[in-house]
Amino acid sequence: MLPIARSMIDTSQRRRTASRMVTTAVVLLVTVFALGTTTAFAGLRGQMLALTNQSRRAHGTHAVRMDHRVSHKVKHHSRKMARSEELFHTANVPRYLRGRNYNWWGENVGYSYQSDLGSLQRAFMNSTLHRQNILNGAYDRVGIGVERHDDRVWVTLVFYG
Repeated sequence: MLPIARSMIDTSQRRRTASRMVTTAVVLLVTVFALGTTTAFAGLRGQMLALTNQSRRAHGTHAVRMDHRVSHKVKHHSRKMARSEELFHTANVPRYLRGRNYNWWGENVGYSYQSDLGSLQRAFMNSTLHRQNILNGAYDRVGIGVERHDDRVWVTLVFYG
């Protein structure tokens, strides 16, 4: 995993950046709510992507794009976790990334109650290793697998770049 590099920026640039982040957050929220007619799983996956990119932008990192093929594959991992009601990492992430061009990869797994993905994102950001995956500028793609089981939503994120 690469260390995260931070750079200093002047106050006026911080204001412009903060203004862009607020605008981006509003657009993302409107987009998430506008997509309410999509299936629940696509909506939750999209919501997780929006939360991930909101965190990345808030820390000066470019957004990641959804890889739908990898998302389909990692959904199976989320399903396995849900069925066993236990969190565990994927045994072989490079297998999910076969045919993709990448130098680095990282994985976050977690669950939330009652589809509260905001609390899951906060938990990820409060965990050093999960936060490093979310904010790693070397990653430009992500596969997101979501599985609802009883009162929980199980999530797998595979970042790569």
